[in-house]
Amino acid sequence: MAGHDKPESPVTTNRNDRSRSTGIPNDIAGSASFRWYEWEGRPFAALVTPEMLPVVSQRLADADRPENHQLLVLALLEGLRHAPPDTGLTPLLLSMVRDASRWPAVRGRALKIYQRWVGVIDSSLRTLLDDIGTGAVTDSDDELLGVLLKAMYPRALPSTDLPAFLHPPKRENLIGNYAMFWRRVLDRIDAAEAPGLLDAFAARNDLRKGDPPREYAKVVGSLLARVLKEGADETPDEQLLNWLDSACGKHAESLLENDDKQLVHQWLQARPNRYFALLDLALNRYANKQKGVWPAQARLHGTKAPANEAAWWLAKAQATHDESRAKEYFVQALHAIPDEPGPGLEEMLIACENLAASRGWQSSLAGRLTYSFEQWEWKLDEAARRQERQREAAERRDLYRARLADFGVPLVPLDILLAVAEVYEHRQYEIDGETPLERLTNFFADDVELVQAAFAALRNTIGREDLPAVEETLAAIAEGKVMVLNAPALISLELAYLQNPELLNSLSDERLVAALVAHLVRSVEDHDTWVAAAVASRPQCMADALSAYLTAAMQWKARSPHVTHHFRDQAYAEVTKRCLLPLLAQFPLRAHSNLRSALSDMLHTALTLAVRDELLPLIQVRLEAPKVDGPQRACWLAAGLLLDPDYYLPLASCYLQRRPPASQYLADFLHYHREVDGDGVPQPSNVLGFLTEHFAGGCSPRQFTGSGRVSREMNSADLVKRFLNDLAGRPDAESAQMLQRLESLPALSQWIPNLQAARAAQQVVRRDATYERPTWPQVCTALQQGAPSSPAEIAAVVNDTIEDLKEQVRHSDLNLNLEYWNADSHKKATTPRHEELCRNTFADQLRVRLERFGVTCFPETHHADDKRSDVWCTAGSLGGVPIEVKLDRHKDLWTAARGQLMARYATDPRASGLGIYLVLWLGEPKRIPLPLSGVRLETPEELQALLEAGLSEEERRSITIHVLDCSVRGK
Repeated sequence: MAGHDKPESPVTTNRNDRSRSTGIPNDIAGSASFRWYEWEGRPFAALVTPEMLPVVSQRLADADRPENHQLLVLALLEGLRHAPPDTGLTPLLLSMVRDASRWPAVRGRALKIYQRWVGVIDSSLRTLLDDIGTGAVTDSDDELLGVLLKAMYPRALPSTDLPAFLHPPKRENLIGNYAMFWRRVLDRIDAAEAPGLLDAFAARNDLRKGDPPREYAKVVGSLLARVLKEGADETPDEQLLNWLDSACGKHAESLLENDDKQLVHQWLQARPNRYFALLDLALNRYANKQKGVWPAQARLHGTKAPANEAAWWLAKAQATHDESRAKEYFVQALHAIPDEPGPGLEEMLIACENLAASRGWQSSLAGRLTYSFEQWEWKLDEAARRQERQREAAERRDLYRARLADFGVPLVPLDILLAVAEVYEHRQYEIDGETPLERLTNFFADDVELVQAAFAALRNTIGREDLPAVEETLAAIAEGKVMVLNAPALISLELAYLQNPELLNSLSDERLVAALVAHLVRSVEDHDTWVAAAVASRPQCMADALSAYLTAAMQWKARSPHVTHHFRDQAYAEVTKRCLLPLLAQFPLRAHSNLRSALSDMLHTALTLAVRDELLPLIQVRLEAPKVDGPQRACWLAAGLLLDPDYYLPLASCYLQRRPPASQYLADFLHYHREVDGDGVPQPSNVLGFLTEHFAGGCSPRQFTGSGRVSREMNSADLVKRFLNDLAGRPDAESAQMLQRLESLPALSQWIPNLQAARAAQQVVRRDATYERPTWPQVCTALQQGAPSSPAEIAAVVNDTIEDLKEQVRHSDLNLNLEYWNADSHKKATTPRHEELCRNTFADQLRVRLERFGVTCFPETHHADDKRSDVWCTAGSLGGVPIEVKLDRHKDLWTAARGQLMARYATDPRASGLGIYLVLWLGEPKRIPLPLSGVRLETPEELQALLEAGLSEEERRSITIHVLDCSVRGK
């Protein structure tokens, strides 16, 4: 995490090691090195060298729990993961695991280190496991328990103890260490231990009182199937029934998955004697007066009984002295007797009759026989109904045969066409058949001639002169009615097109448009092949049909026009081009809520077309109209914002300030736009920031994990997260400034973690993107000590020059260090000069040394937002590097590198993210603000090392730390 290129003495090395840990700055939470996408743990080992263990122990034991401290502890633990064991830290690590006030990540990492150091067989781990199991140690998400179970089983945890640690998951839908242990534990269980483990699970009746955990059902079912597969013939019946019972729920329902249940069925069916032995045992254990024998049968998980079931029940009834139970068994025997004649049936009936006579159960026997008669009666009724349908079909056939001539006239009567069309579309559900031909055949009682006549009548309908016009169809649908001829006409068009595809070309525009409107109003399912052909060959007709239909639909107050999805269909591209904008232009200014989805559909489609110049004037007209309703105005405003953000962003800002609730309508439109058109055209950073500011305040970043409907607020949260990801992926300075501004807004306080993560990611992206690989001529020029040609080369020259200056100030006989001090009349240094004068002195000393490289130094250089860096080193139009200068006693000593240099000056596009932080060491350690560790610094080397330790690896690529020793004592 921090290191030096130059060799150091042992004393200096130890001091610098201490500074690396104690000087982690307070704003470590904002460091990109602590983010998941850049995490690399091995460098943190530099923080936990043997000399540093007392400091590490102190920091780990601190009672503070702010975010920065927790992150620091994470870094130290990451270093300990790569360090050798230390017995002095093991008690502290164990106390950290038990401390619920720490982050779960801290406790989990401490546990992994502890178990590696002490070994999984250490008794303290078993004690910790038991305490977590009993709740003495808090484990809010079962992750500590999952880590321990995985590490200890089977070496330090016997299989028989496993069921004690199974319980419903504390965090539903979390697939973590705990869930994965129970999913994979079966692969690690020895076959000899499976029976004992099943016994232990069978004893956990508490797990089956409510809804059993998925892990329980999976483990028990798999264990039971494994034991049966590998051989359970020698297992006692009592034990086997316990296992079968453990796989049942609170109400005796089977918890087995299909594969495991099938294996149980096969095993029991192959062993009929074992089946009856288990059933007999289950009857004694689970049967009761309220539910009879069902609870006992349920323990066998629905296994089909052997063929001699009836005889077994009858023998059971004969041997049972308890009257109620014996009668129940007798009834089961009667139910088991097959309805169909077969060998032994007569003997079984005689035996039942004799037992019924001897025990007085004739009523039960009569009930069984009555039940058979009722079944027979039902079959007779079904046969009667079938005959009745056949009679009705015959009468129907005779009726329509008498009207056979009507099927062939030019204008077939409407009642005939309506009946035939309804059967064709399967709208008469009492007529059976998978295809129109089968249904019409059943409808006409297998009269082939009538079926052919019906098809001919349908096929000729498209040629009728009295087909409904467009206006008639739309007038009927507005009143909730339909035109009778439209369905037969659509069927006719489909049949005729399949027979002759050229038919469409022979239809007039008026007739085709009327047919298309009828199709839009009520299509005939699976019989609209002709529509695709009409769209491709005669797009204007489809455009006219859609225009007529949607124009009429715009007057509806309840129904929604579900046809606007066609505009997104690529096959309708030409149709969309011809009618979409005119439809948008005539959309009513005040529309009912049933039309909002239609407007969104049409606007979203228009945004994907190359009609920007035509759409923008329409948007402006709509927004200038005072009567446009609020939800519609938000849609038009969102469309304008996507097309012309520079113009519409101020309008949107003004509108949302006056009507804050409108932001939800804006979010709805943009979320739907993303669902329909993907991410679309990238928006400027200021637009993304504006939308984030207005949307984030009304939603939460919390991830919803339960079940239920997706709310509008959840969709808004998805938008905000996507906007932040977009900003985080942009390398420009505007995005960085926008994220910084959003983070400062009080209304977005709940989004601070997301904003911080986005800022850290954006810094990485920005620095990677602004890196310019030098060309070969540039490399040659640099090697020949030529003029720098990029900000990176300027920074390299300036840094080397500062290193030379540091040596001269400290060791030369020019007394350069005295220029930073006030002097008395004897020219003896008394007090340090003011920081601005020291800055000017440094700039002057640096300027004369950089002139030969063609680099100029300017103090107090202006940057964006009227910010001024202390020193700006530049080579003209080739860019430059800012320098932030601080005295060692400045109150912002530990934060200025990030808070000022990186946040304000290095973001200047001319600097390409580069910067230099220079601290003037004046030789008075007591005046220096204490670092986070509280340890007083003694040398400029310690200060520089500690400041460098506060930078992430990525930051050190662009930011350089220098400590210039200008103390009088240092001379």
